Amino acid sequence: MRRFKRAWFIGLVFVLLDPTWPLSHIAPSASGDEDAAYASAIRFERQASRRSRASARQRARRRAARRAAAARRLARLEASVRRASQVAIQRDDLRGEDPEVRQAVLAALRHHAGTVVVMDPYSGRIYSIVNQEWALRKGFKPCSTIKLLVGLAGLKEGIIDAKTPLPLGGGSIAMNLIEALAHSNNQYFQIIGERLGRTTLLRYAREWGLGQPTEINLPRESAGRLPSERPPRPRRRRSAPPPAVGRMASHGDGFAVTALQLAVLTSAIINGGTLYRPQIVRSEAEASRLIPIPRRHLDLPPEHRENLIAGMIAAVEYGTAKLAYVPGITFAGKTGSCRGDSLWLGLFTSFAPVSDPRLVVTVIVQGRHERGSTAASIASQIYQRLAHRLIPLPTAEPSPERTPERQSLTPEWPEYMPPVSDGAKISKRGSRETPQREDGRIARPQFENLTKREETHESRSIPRTRRG
Repeated sequence: MRRFKRAWFIGLVFVLLDPTWPLSHIAPSASGDEDAAYASAIRFERQASRRSRASARQRARRRAARRAAAARRLARLEASVRRASQVAIQRDDLRGEDPEVRQAVLAALRHHAGTVVVMDPYSGRIYSIVNQEWALRKGFKPCSTIKLLVGLAGLKEGIIDAKTPLPLGGGSIAMNLIEALAHSNNQYFQIIGERLGRTTLLRYAREWGLGQPTEINLPRESAGRLPSERPPRPRRRRSAPPPAVGRMASHGDGFAVTALQLAVLTSAIINGGTLYRPQIVRSEAEASRLIPIPRRHLDLPPEHRENLIAGMIAAVEYGTAKLAYVPGITFAGKTGSCRGDSLWLGLFTSFAPVSDPRLVVTVIVQGRHERGSTAASIASQIYQRLAHRLIPLPTAEPSPERTPERQSLTPEWPEYMPPVSDGAKISKRGSRETPQREDGRIARPQFENLTKREETHESRSIPRTRRG
């Protein structure tokens, strides 16, 4: 017994003194726990991944459902706007409407929801107003068409020069007024608007007929709306901030203009600064006795007028309205594209022909996919259908509807306009000469190079800003 106890004691001492004994007994158990923990972590990660993928799919489905619901709402809204437009067109007062012009407008407008005004820029005579409810009593955001007024104000105030490039995009790009109008560059006109200031910009808007009725001989005309000179502070924390002057000058924020006001403004630029009262002639006898009624005469220097018109020509030649170009019909205009309350707005105010303006056509359309190019295409179709009216009279005697202050748009282009090439044709209309190419299209004016390269009007010289 003593030997057994002695052996047991010695064995216990050897076990206690063995340094590997705890590891040899504990390690297998720890390894098993680690394997179990690892397997549990793998299962947890897989479950989390499956839940994450399922959640991502659910979020994608919810986003798609929201987009589809929004698209359905916009589609219903667009259909409602189109129906309202068609109903308003059927209610138009046809007394005094030129049947030929009205049919041309209706054929071009087709299913679009919108309004069109066709008038004489030198007398104020209205040939046709399709959708009179919208043209006279509904104010629209002018979008980029406000840039005509902003460019005019910048020239008059001496802030810009039509030939001098204005640095954009941090100074890496430069652009002059002609290209800025052609490509409807927002940054260019935001800079001008900020230099003009809110008060000066609104003063020019009032002088040129915005924010006030045109005094047409039709009832219930809207005066539109101008932004306030002192923007009120938002009463609520989440209320929309007042429009900044830069956005006012580039997008027309805060403005509401009617199609008739825009047509009268365009006519005043074309005829040299006279705001005529629009008149609807009820009979041929009234047409023969029509006397233009000027509301006011504005100081518009010829060089400023020519610069604005050159930008409108460039917009159709190679700018935002280039897809509306039609060989043989020379017209010029300014596009506008922006989002209204829910739907997009497309605007185009224009005149034709370039050498001897006879018609001003202003188009405003509204819909999910409407843009300024859409309105320009509608105006182009109207000009095509009325092409025979754009042919100059064979005699040099002025029409009874023309006033003595009628001016040619192309006797003298700005000094940076090049001479006509040897292969170009010259179309002589009395004392007016219009440079044309072999295909009948007006020769593109070659302006000063803005990026110090030999080639002009390159797309690389146009900053990638949102254009209208």
